[in-house]
Amino acid sequence: ARQHVMERFDPGEALAIIERERVTTVYLAPTMVYKLLDHEDIGRRDLSSLRMLRYGGAPMAAERAKEAIARFGPVLAQAYGQWEAPQIFTVFTREQHVEALETGKLHRLMSAGMAMTYAEVGIMDDAGNLLPPGSEGEIVTAGDHLMVGYLNQPEETAALRVGKWQRTGDIGRMDADGYIYLTDRKKDFIITGGNNVYPREIEEVLYAHPSVHEAVAVGIPDQTWGETVHAVVVLKDGQSTEPDVLLEWCRTRLPTDKRPRSISFMSDLPKSAYGKILRREVRDPFWKGMARRI
Repeated sequence: ARQHVMERFDPGEALAIIERERVTTVYLAPTMVYKLLDHEDIGRRDLSSLRMLRYGGAPMAAERAKEAIARFGPVLAQAYGQWEAPQIFTVFTREQHVEALETGKLHRLMSAGMAMTYAEVGIMDDAGNLLPPGSEGEIVTAGDHLMVGYLNQPEETAALRVGKWQRTGDIGRMDADGYIYLTDRKKDFIITGGNNVYPREIEEVLYAHPSVHEAVAVGIPDQTWGETVHAVVVLKDGQSTEPDVLLEWCRTRLPTDKRPRSISFMSDLPKSAYGKILRREVRDPFWKGMARRI
């Protein structure tokens, strides 16, 4: 198929290219989708040629996925995988996105889909026990898609393996229907007052606010609780709000231990070349000169 490659992602130019070249398929990180949705040209471009908008690298906020389907049509699809299990082992199809909307199961828009035909997927605790549906633990996968191992690193390879299963380092759960939900990277959870808090739960609530373009939640040092939740937010163009407004928004939608205690604003969040938010670069300045437990 003919391809068009952008040297650097620009949402306005991307919209223009889709219209001009009659693009049928695009591959984007969720942050790129958000930039398209929030761009001033979104309503002025003919995007009817799109047959598939495939996103990956991170889950998409449910409210923004719903917005994307309303804007682009039933074209969203997602896949999840790793280099160590090349490359994808779950898929969330266009039809499944639509079904989630039509059946009112909007929580499924937060999922990474179901295991592909060649892969097994499960949820495992730290002791290596597989957990029942609804339990939270580490996502593991098995099948012929797994890597042979890290080159000349047998100990690192063995640390990932539990029998036929390979650990991913991602925390999540599986529902009774087999849909996988990613919570966060294992090393990214926040320990506050002895409770484990997963940033994505907080970020989902923030993304539902009409003024929020992007959000990331991190743990920052606290003498009493060890860590408290801090959120960094990027507002949509032309929008304004105050930290207290967003704190109140979260207070009415999250249990006590998961509520942000502080909020700051940035014009843009640090991202990888692919557009994935670099949580560590947001978090590390708060811990400068201090040792974090994880």
